[in-house]
Amino acid sequence: MSYRLEKPYTDNERADFIVKYNHSQGLDIEETEEGMVALEPFEKLVDGIVTDNTEVYETEKEKEERERLNNLTMTKRVLWLQLKELGITYKQLKDLIATNEDAQAEWDLCETLKRDNPLLDIMGAKLNITPEQIDNMFKIANGELPVKEESAEETNGAGKASGTSSNQPADNEEEE
Repeated sequence: MSYRLEKPYTDNERADFIVKYNHSQGLDIEETEEGMVALEPFEKLVDGIVTDNTEVYETEKEKEERERLNNLTMTKRVLWLQLKELGITYKQLKDLIATNEDAQAEWDLCETLKRDNPLLDIMGAKLNITPEQIDNMFKIANGELPVKEESAEETNGAGKASGTSSNQPADNEEEE
């Protein structure tokens, strides 16, 4: 819901409007010839009329969230511990990595894995792990989600949840 302060107004009224709606509530303030308008993030001012811009806003937020997730990292060790919680053995992981030269190079040459690596989704699919589960693994590794267990149905038959045990190492621990 937008809020308006119509002209004429005093400097104090202007300052109070900005403090109340921008500083306290985080709304965007736009000044027009008629006065000031405080806009919700999903609203847009077009020719002095407040319009609903929800679809564009939600698309932008989804894009921002994808970019944020793509920048998350975790060590190979933390990935392994999370895969182990899903019932994936180290031998299964190594055998799968060995079938893909790019995956082998990533595993051998990198200390940390970044979520935007498309190999994670390719290899995950071969292990019956969804992209959403991989996202959650990165969120857990970065402390954004609590470690928890899900039912086998929620993990698409991959076993336990995408969490790790309580002895999960910090992502900055050295790999053994």
